[in-house]
Amino acid sequence: MGRSRVSLFLALTPAIFALAQEEPRPRAPVPRVLERVLPAEYFDLPRVEREQKPAPPPSVTVWLRRGRASACARTRFSGERPEAVLLPLPGADSNGRKLRLIQLAWDPSRQTRYLAYDGGEALRGTLEAGPSTGERFALPEGWELRVEPSEESGCPILRGAPPIGRVESAGKTGPNAGALLARVELRKAGESGPPEPVWGWCLAEGRGGSSVVTATRSPGAGATQEWSLATYVPEDGGSVALVLAMSAVWRDPRDAREYRYLQFGPGGFMPLTEAGTAKRLLSAGPAVPHAVDLALFSEAEWPTCQSRASESGRLRPR
Repeated sequence: MGRSRVSLFLALTPAIFALAQEEPRPRAPVPRVLERVLPAEYFDLPRVEREQKPAPPPSVTVWLRRGRASACARTRFSGERPEAVLLPLPGADSNGRKLRLIQLAWDPSRQTRYLAYDGGEALRGTLEAGPSTGERFALPEGWELRVEPSEESGCPILRGAPPIGRVESAGKTGPNAGALLARVELRKAGESGPPEPVWGWCLAEGRGGSSVVTATRSPGAGATQEWSLATYVPEDGGSVALVLAMSAVWRDPRDAREYRYLQFGPGGFMPLTEAGTAKRLLSAGPAVPHAVDLALFSEAEWPTCQSRASESGRLRPR
């Protein structure tokens, strides 16, 4: 080794030794994700275990009555998406009419069904049937509907099936030609000022059909949220029956297990107009930290609907 190289090595040795003795620099702290611990105010609310698949809703016997005329059917629904059965309206003056009974949504935590019935514009509406026995509901035109949980009855068995929509595409071109188009917007309702759009999407449905739109949101802190909107469009296409469901998973500090908490917001049959219709569907609770409004708009063309929906996000029906 030459003299100059030896001198350079000896000059650098103290510096190398000093670096070797330096303590490692502390790493930047990693942000801690907040635990999804259930707030105390929700301890006594209905819930289901996260890992347990909810059982399908029990079968129920449905009675239709008007005056002395009556008819019944034992109905079965899976509870996974909107399903319908056709119930003949009893009585000689019914002229063979049928009532479509649609189970839009099922809340397993409260054993509650969200139902819609459709027998034409004059006989149409929504209702909620809980776990109690023999709930009676007054319908238009003097009809009475009774929902009675029953595993055994002498009534004929009707199994629910997803309603199939009718599309009139003759002479029409483009995406979703002939389908009824609607734009749906979910809004976060603030304490002051106008609601803030959160999600938006386009609904293309045949007349008499149904759909389910779902989304999952996993924030960095707090509970993972799942959203679901079930819809049914009557044959005349002038309105949409809907139920908004939101759920969130929380860990209960009392047993360290995770549970799913659900909130359901039935909107009834909301009119479908170009100007739009808005309704408050959910209040703040375990599944959503703020009130939620829903706005519904009629649309004429799919590209226009998509463009407007993209301003607040877009979801697709499944």
